[in-house]
Amino acid sequence: MSLGDNVMVSTDASSETPDSRQKEEDEESTLLKEEFEPLNKQVIDDFTNEALQGCLCLLDSLPNTVYRVCDLLISIFNRNGPEFKQATLNELMQEVTFLLVLNAQIVKYLPTNVFLRFKTL
Repeated sequence: MSLGDNVMVSTDASSETPDSRQKEEDEESTLLKEEFEPLNKQVIDDFTNEALQGCLCLLDSLPNTVYRVCDLLISIFNRNGPEFKQATLNELMQEVTFLLVLNAQIVKYLPTNVFLRFKTL
């Protein structure tokens, strides 16, 4: 069969009527509603309150997820408002500051020949 051939497709094999299709769609819709119930507000609030730490752990494990993590955090910020956003960003800044101070303390006590090795690389 080539693109230029005229082909007739029979639709007689389908015994479905518009009413039967609508009935099947209604049954599927009912099944979906029964299977999935909306999450409780408290569950979502608990998730959003712990999201930053979860996102940081995820980024440590899978650095390629940085854009998805940012999308998630932006969605959470939009949901929870500017106060939550500010508090979360402050928490992130405290975490980064702590790690910078820790690294500075470690570097302070390293022998100077360690830095010379890295310069030659």
